[in-house]
Parts: sequence; structure tokens; C-alpha cells
Amino acid sequence: MVLLRPLGCVAVDDDEGVIIEALLTGGAAHLSGKIAVGDCIEEVDGVRCQDVRHAADLISGANGTLLTVSVRQGGFEGGNSERVPMLRQPAARDAIDEEPVGVSAVLRVVQRGVKIDKVVPGGAVWLHGRLADGSTVMTGIDGANLVGGHFTAE
Repeated sequence: MVLLRPLGCVAVDDDEGVIIEALLTGGAAHLSGKIAVGDCIEEVDGVRCQDVRHAADLISGANGTLLTVSVRQGGFEGGNSERVPMLRQPAARDAIDEEPVGVSAVLRVVQRGVKIDKVVPGGAVWLHGRLADGSTVMTGIDGANLVGGHFTAE
């Protein structure tokens, strides 16, 4: 799974090629209105994509520059292939510095706080990039310790 930052989508390698697995709201692919989850990325600027890493290399470039992505709607055996022009845009992950992160993860209360069991791909925690599966995300609230899901005065 690879975040194609200039397009604002997540893609994976499939036996047949590169498949879009998720769209990030407000990303270039989402805003185009012509690219959807399950579509196949066939070419970038006329160059056939070999795999998802190759697609990422082809898509990289200066923000605000034009690129054309050829996608086959519905995957390889799906509908028509369409050339979609769009502008490369900075990814939300690049814009986040020290701002708080909304939760888009499966959380679990443990003895010493709250841990992330699973980060949801494409969500705010995943885009932020500083937390991962197994990270402790909360040990206290407003100066009170959090033990086993309850506040204590430790």
C-alpha cells in the first residue's frame, strides 16, 4: 500500500497492475470526480505503470504542475480507459506539523492508558504518520492519570 501524495490516493499492486484502494477527501483524484476506488492506474503522462512504486515515481513532481493519469474504471476488466488531467497537490500528511490528530484508529483500553490496535489507512492518524499500531495514545487527561480506563489521582 502506497500513498500517492500528489494525487491524494492510496494504491496497491495487484496481479494485473496498480489499483486505487482509497481516495483522500480533497485530494486531486477525489476532486477530479473521474477516479474511484477500484480503478486501475494504467499510465502517467503516457508512460505505462509497471507497479505502484513506479507509479509513485511517475506521479512525483512539483506541486501545482499538470499531469495526466490514464485510469481504467472498475479495474482491469472494468469499463473504459480515460485520461484524467489534474494538478499535483501537496498531501495533507505533508502539511501536518505539530497539530493535534483526530482519531481514525481501532483503540483499546489497557492497564496504563489507551493504545492503538490498528491504524486505519487513509485516516487522520495514518496521514499524520507519527503513530503506529501499538502506540500508546493516552495516559492521562487534564493532569489526571488514566489507569485501566479510569481516572486516578496517582
